[in-house]
Order: sequence, then C-alpha cells, then structure tokens
Amino acid sequence: MVIVVRYACLLAVGIAAIFAFVSAAAVTGQMLLAGAGSSVQNPGEMSLWVMVCMGGLGLLSLARYTFVRLPTMARDWYRENREQLATIVVLGGVFLAFVML
Repeated sequence: MVIVVRYACLLAVGIAAIFAFVSAAAVTGQMLLAGAGSSVQNPGEMSLWVMVCMGGLGLLSLARYTFVRLPTMARDWYRENREQLATIVVLGGVFLAFVML
C-alpha cells in the first residue's frame, strides 16, 4: 500500500511539473492552457513548489524507512545487550532497596 501511495505522489509531482512548464510557456506568450481557462502561475514560484514536493516525498520516504526499521534495530540492540540490561536492573533494585531502608 505504501508503494502505491509513493508512486501516486511521484505521479502527482510529475503532473504538477508538466503543468508548471506549460503554464510558464503560457506566460511567455504561447497560449496553451491559458486559453482553456486555467489560471497561469508565476513560473518562479512553480519551480519552487515542484522542488518542495520532491523534498517532501524524500522526507516521507525517509520517515517510512525510519519507522519500519526502528523496531528491528531496537530488537537487535536488546538481544545484544540483554545481559547488561539485566545487570543494571538488578543493581538498580539493590541500590533502591538499600536507599529505601
């Protein structure tokens, strides 16, 4: 499902980029989409928005990788450090027992 959303977002960014270039061409004097009634955007802003969308997709991909990989990393770390954690817990219990009494 995540792959479908990722490809849908990439398709949306591609369509937005094509619209931006056609809209910029309409600003320079060629009537492509301007005659069809669609609004003409500022070409300088459109390149910024396309870059923001691409950066957003990269950030979503990084967040997905982090959230999928993080539980596996924590499980592996726990397996490697299980004895040390048990020792710390036991020492903490002994320390609390002596401090509380």
